Amino acid sequence: MKKKCGLTLTLAVLTLVLVTGCSRNIPSGGGNAPAEKIEGFPVTITDVTGVEIVIPKPPQRIISITPSNTELLFALGLGNRVVAVTDNDDYPAEVHGKERVGGFTVNAEKIVSLEPDLVVAMQSVNMGQIDELRKLGLPVLVVEAQTVDAIYETVRTIAKAAGVSPRGEEIVASMRSRLEEVQQKVANVPMDKRKRVFVEIGAEPLYTVGEGSLQHEIVELAGGINIVEEKSPWLEYSPEKVVEQNPDVIILAVHDQKVPTRPGWDHITAIREGKVMDSLDINTLVRPSHRIAQAVEEIARFLYPELF
Repeated sequence: MKKKCGLTLTLAVLTLVLVTGCSRNIPSGGGNAPAEKIEGFPVTITDVTGVEIVIPKPPQRIISITPSNTELLFALGLGNRVVAVTDNDDYPAEVHGKERVGGFTVNAEKIVSLEPDLVVAMQSVNMGQIDELRKLGLPVLVVEAQTVDAIYETVRTIAKAAGVSPRGEEIVASMRSRLEEVQQKVANVPMDKRKRVFVEIGAEPLYTVGEGSLQHEIVELAGGINIVEEKSPWLEYSPEKVVEQNPDVIILAVHDQKVPTRPGWDHITAIREGKVMDSLDINTLVRPSHRIAQAVEEIARFLYPELF
């Protein structure tokens, strides 16, 4: 049975835990006066935690507690409705003037004081506080996106909650078009000619991404082959194994001048041929927002410059 609730990276935590809770109902009008009828509202959404959210009218005071959701809110044209974000939010530039409510752990009391009519959270990042926020009567909408298709769904969910579904469809269509254009360009690259890629997320210890991660999907959409065969989204990886796998390209999440001097790495094709990509805005790679299309485009150009 669904729970009925009223509307009330930087590495993200990747363990997905189903967090459920119930918050108080938000009245749709004041006193005994009839509520103003707004086209398309009330809206009912069942979020990724299985909680049914009833949104009586378009939210005007939105708090985002995940950077990727903040990016989507601004892309949807809702920046003027966003009243607060986290310390980790840095995009777009307009976000710098917004109130801050903490980092990976948010300040619940401060959020309450700002009187939001919508708090947008991500299950894998905020899972430790979702239930706490709901128990305080806060209107929490929880999304999750670890695949491109899930990003499309997240865009649509947030757009529907805010009453801007047409704009959400525009963003999804634009993403699809950009990704399809890249795939058309790389489609004729034979499998035995495709660039083998190592994505370095952390250096000490060495961390990378495997099958099941958004980053693995991004590499494949760009026409590359991830050398990591493990079916684990994020994992610690042996430097010696990178040498053994001998990638054609290395993508660095964080610039590290020591990469070429690591024992044995001078024999890696990517190092010898200068195919180390450290110019990518890492947030386009690790944040599940509309900007992953940009990451796919830039990686594809780096892998196959002759095709662009």
